[in-house]
Amino acid sequence: METDRTKLFDMAIAMSDSFYKKKDFENAFKELIRATLYVNKPSEQPEYLWKLRIIYEKQAEICINEPNPKYDFFIIYYLVAFALDIARDLTSFPHLNPFYYRKGINYNPDSGDDDDDQLNLSLKKLNILKFKKNILKEYGNFIYSELPIIYGIPIKYDEDSVKRIFDSMTTNPDEYFGLMSFSEELKAKSIDIVPFKTYDFVSKLLQAYYDMENS
Repeated sequence: METDRTKLFDMAIAMSDSFYKKKDFENAFKELIRATLYVNKPSEQPEYLWKLRIIYEKQAEICINEPNPKYDFFIIYYLVAFALDIARDLTSFPHLNPFYYRKGINYNPDSGDDDDDQLNLSLKKLNILKFKKNILKEYGNFIYSELPIIYGIPIKYDEDSVKRIFDSMTTNPDEYFGLMSFSEELKAKSIDIVPFKTYDFVSKLLQAYYDMENS
């Protein structure tokens, strides 16, 4: 069943790419909607997030390249896709070095001040480019501080606490086995709330700044 689901997902993505190359953006988008039917179950966490990320990235590309670009939806899909990539790091809990590395360097979607950059262009078209730094600051706080909690990692298992537990696993095995037991439970649960909460946050963030400048 999962093999069939994967084949159907891949076929829908391939059909979308084919329509996109022909500049048939409407049908390209429809195929991406169809692809969502074949995404892995939310309990199959890494593949679930990976396939959703692919869909959101391709939706963003369609929105920005249509004859009449949908700049607002481009930004939403683009930022949601980026966040889902960050969330995928969380599925390796308690081994989160990649996540903390990205957090430490403040890895974000900003590619500088290039006027041709799709994000900058979209913000400019929506008349909110001057708020980019604030938007990305709030967005960064969401993906690096709120997403772990939404995913299900309790505050007690922050970076320092987990490191301490691993360092003292021989002297305090109960705490270590408690961490590993929780990790197994975490990795087996449904995480459909992650894309839902992410889309909700990004769309409301963009709407707030758009209303601030354009109302």
